[in-house]
Amino acid sequence: MINCLIVEDEPLAQELLQRYINATDGLHLVATCDNTSAAQTILSAGNTDLVFLDIKMPGMNGMDFLKSLPHPPPVIFTTAYPDYAVESYELLAVDYLLKPVTFQRFTRAMEKFRKENAKEEPGPVKPEWFYIRVGAELVRVKLDELLYVEAKKDYVQVLTRQQSWLTHMTMKAVEESLPAGFIRVHRSFIINAAHVNSWARKSVQIGEKEIPVSESYRKTVEKYSGKL
Repeated sequence: MINCLIVEDEPLAQELLQRYINATDGLHLVATCDNTSAAQTILSAGNTDLVFLDIKMPGMNGMDFLKSLPHPPPVIFTTAYPDYAVESYELLAVDYLLKPVTFQRFTRAMEKFRKENAKEEPGPVKPEWFYIRVGAELVRVKLDELLYVEAKKDYVQVLTRQQSWLTHMTMKAVEESLPAGFIRVHRSFIINAAHVNSWARKSVQIGEKEIPVSESYRKTVEKYSGKL
């Protein structure tokens, strides 16, 4: 379990990060502080693994606060200002997130943190859920139940045997968010290889759905199915 601390003075930004942390397996929110003085008290307890740190706050800013710590924890900066990006990496920040932070960008930052700290964790974390935004709601879809994703103009349709959802995402963003075992077979389709009933040269079958395989993605498909 990764114990997280939020240091952020904006209520809306606090709420967004809290939702993302609570929606992500393996993360635990220790506390939310709106100033660096309160954060120092939490950090002194020694049970914080990762800090989401705003830069421009009343009193001491996030950069100066990090520099003041004798044993700084890993930090992901969250800010509306791109100007501090270079300095943040000089301070060995894990990542630098510009507000408003999307869930997909948050997830990539967490993947980077886990990769950099893999030796300190009990073992590799296998993702169980795929998160999508449907209207104002954040929906989680169990990965082993996800059949395929289909492009629908400016949206994508995410399908399981029981349900389907329409969400505003690009296929590229979906492809980057899904783990191994999900493969792009067509510009409009990403499939879960575990649910394929049959493979053919120009299509795959998942249940009653025949999904086309385009020439440009055939080599990727061959890795899973053998020569077609």
